[in-house]
Amino acid sequence: MTARGLAVLAAAALLGACSSAGGAQEPDDPEGYSRHQADGHSFLYADGWERQPGEESGVVEFLGPEGTGDIRTGVRAQRGPGLPDDVPMDVYLDQFHLNADLQLQDREVISEDPVEVAGAQDAMLVESRYVVPLEDDDVPMRQFDLLVLTDDGASVNLRAAGPADDVDENVLRTIVDSLRLQA
Repeated sequence: MTARGLAVLAAAALLGACSSAGGAQEPDDPEGYSRHQADGHSFLYADGWERQPGEESGVVEFLGPEGTGDIRTGVRAQRGPGLPDDVPMDVYLDQFHLNADLQLQDREVISEDPVEVAGAQDAMLVESRYVVPLEDDDVPMRQFDLLVLTDDGASVNLRAAGPADDVDENVLRTIVDSLRLQA
């Protein structure tokens, strides 16, 4: 290869590294999504979804258009302190379920499975259904929660949810499957 050819390849590699550090799409990201870069992690959200104001407590949220009952499908990510080294994922999971059961009416866990996330000590994907009571009618909801304990001792919770009648399960799964941890 010529020196010019090597220089072009090097420039392309450098440009790619710079753009991915700035929040651009990764090569394996599907069309129709954008990647949000946060502190220590990144994730996809559907194009056209709006970032919500505020980022208190490490929370980032993107919401789509209004759907059934004026409820919007969206994704919410939160990075926080992890658990002490001697506390296993099942204790973390029990705490998650306790909080969710208290906050969500008629919550039913559909599945709960360990998943692999690069850079994580442990990760669980929880799929659930619940009901949001409204004045006119109750709205059935669908939700995926990816609970992650990172190698650096933090926790990351990535939630994708929306009204069951409106949400495309493939969109929610694409979002939760998109979580990337960074050192």
